[in-house]
Amino acid sequence: MKVLQIPKMPSLFLSLEAEGGSLLQAHLSLPENEGFHLAYEPAQMAPALLATLVEWLGLYADRKAPAFPLTLDISPCGPFTQKVLKQLQKVPFGQSTSYAELAAQVKSPKAARAVGNACGANLFPLLIPCHRVLAAGGKLGGFSCGAEIKKRLLAFEKIPYTLV
Repeated sequence: MKVLQIPKMPSLFLSLEAEGGSLLQAHLSLPENEGFHLAYEPAQMAPALLATLVEWLGLYADRKAPAFPLTLDISPCGPFTQKVLKQLQKVPFGQSTSYAELAAQVKSPKAARAVGNACGANLFPLLIPCHRVLAAGGKLGGFSCGAEIKKRLLAFEKIPYTLV
């Protein structure tokens, strides 16, 4: 396992699973040491994919919206989840949306809870920014990687939220 540190980002550990030029999954967790750590298996990741990810994360670390979306395979997810994840990729850096707004955007206005489930099924947290989805009234809401990580990402992007 190789670990890269990317400065200026919240203290998080992003572990990637890849096969050649395809990213299969990303896991966010809290690190033992301060700083942002990117972990991957060099033998399983094409150098071009790693370079693209490092460039994307570098732009994110500079609080700039990456000018290019990452090509991520969301085909293991169901059709509704795929629609939600594609729509989530359109939420800009530093901005948020709500579960209800996202449900309306995918033409299922009464499916806010299902949108939450789709966010929970996101294989690429951070890369597909489900942390930018808030509950009604700007409340924090859930996050598959835990509330502390969501709080760190929202603070980094200067997105306000409420706890109650």
